[in-house]
Amino acid sequence: MDEHSRTVGQNGKVVENLIINGCMTVNADNVTFRNVIINCDNTYPVKVNDANNFRIEYSRIDCEGNGSKGIFLEGATNFTIDRIEVTNCDDQLFIDGGLGNSKITRSVFHNQVPSSAAHTDGIQLGEFDFTSGTLTIDRNWWQYNRDGCCENAVLFAASNSFITAVVTNNFLDGDFGTHIIRCYRETSCRVEKNFVSFEPDGFLVHDISPKSGTAGCNFYTNGTLVPNRLYDGITIDHSDC
Repeated sequence: MDEHSRTVGQNGKVVENLIINGCMTVNADNVTFRNVIINCDNTYPVKVNDANNFRIEYSRIDCEGNGSKGIFLEGATNFTIDRIEVTNCDDQLFIDGGLGNSKITRSVFHNQVPSSAAHTDGIQLGEFDFTSGTLTIDRNWWQYNRDGCCENAVLFAASNSFITAVVTNNFLDGDFGTHIIRCYRETSCRVEKNFVSFEPDGFLVHDISPKSGTAGCNFYTNGTLVPNRLYDGITIDHSDC
């Protein structure tokens, strides 16, 4: 079944078992997307506005090569992204405002389409609005061939990101460029037990005076321990490798 772009405004709505050739906007709480394919070449294939407990699972988002953000969560709180695929986008996830206790788990993000004016990040947090809470990023896979374009990171926490980010058990593509994980100012990052495809150009963990953070037990796929090259403020701990 094919459906055009639409807005979900009913609390508790479950959208499932659909192929949607268009974009989706969520303006309600407790909305679930399950087993959907969303093909959208507009700016926001999925946009969640000030909604609580949004969930998307077993689904695929294809930006169709447009310089867009696969999922834009604006003021959204306590969301869950689980077992999805995001492809052919610029920024894959953009989280601005809200957050609460949210999770990104067991998902695949690949084949980014960079635009020269963009950072082309995997996840960008708190760019404009105050974003606070805890974000768990666990057992995901990021792949990216940047072809020399853009400054980028798997996780980029921007100036208004007052969060705790727990980044564990992921496969991180070293070709993401300047910094694979970038913790910024008030962000607290815990980056451990991840696998990195090959030695990155820059830092595994980079910070600009973060609130706090730890990094350790991250390995290249050949089994070699990744050196955590970083600035001040992150504690290195390999005691639990």
